[in-house]
Amino acid sequence: MIKAAIFDMDGLLIDSEPLWEKSDTYFLKSQGYVYTPELRMKMVGRGQREAIELLKKEFGFSSKEVNELIRERKKVFYEMFFKQVRLMEGVRELLERLGAKNLALAVATGGHSVKKTKEVLKSFNLCKHFSVLASSDQVEKGKPHPDVFLFTAKLLDVDPKYCLVLEDTVNGSLAGKAAGMKVFGVNKDKKIRKEIKECGVDGVFASLLEIKNI
Repeated sequence: MIKAAIFDMDGLLIDSEPLWEKSDTYFLKSQGYVYTPELRMKMVGRGQREAIELLKKEFGFSSKEVNELIRERKKVFYEMFFKQVRLMEGVRELLERLGAKNLALAVATGGHSVKKTKEVLKSFNLCKHFSVLASSDQVEKGKPHPDVFLFTAKLLDVDPKYCLVLEDTVNGSLAGKAAGMKVFGVNKDKKIRKEIKECGVDGVFASLLEIKNI
C-alpha cells in the first residue's frame, strides 16, 4: 500500500534537462573542456556533488574544490537558463489525483537546494501539493545513492517500503530501488525508458499522463 509519492524535479516535474545540457556545455567550455552526449548520459540524474566528482574523474580538471565548482555550475544554470524552465506535461493532473487519494507528496531533488526548489514550485503554484521538500545538499551522498530518498521518507514519517518514487533517469531510479521503494520511471525517450526498465523498476511510462493506478 503506497502512502507517499516522492517526485524528482529536473526532467520529471520541470522540463529542465535540455537546459542543464546547454548549461553544462557552457560550464565545461569555461573550464577548457568539451561536453559530449556520452558524458551527459553519465551525469544526468546525479546529485550536484556526484556530477562534479564525475567531471573531475573524467578530466582531472580544475584545482578548485568540489563545493566551489558546484556553485559555479549552478550559477551558470540559474543566470543563463533558469527563466526558460517549463512544466512537464501531466504534472498538475497527476498531483491533483494523488492529492485526492490523500497521499503524502514530496520532492527529492539532486540538482537544487531546498530554497531554490521552493522558488521553482512557487513560480508554478505547486507548493500547495507538497508537504516535504528535500535536496541532496542535505545528505552525505546524492543520487544514485539512496540517501536523499531515505531522508525524505524520514521527514514524511513514512516507511520506505510504502513510498513510491517517480524518476526520469537511470541514476534516480537506482537510488529509489536502493532505498527499498517502489519506483516508476517516466521519460519520453524510448532508449532511456529501456535503460530505466533494466534497473528493475515497477513501472515505465513515456509521460506522467500515462500513470493511472498507484
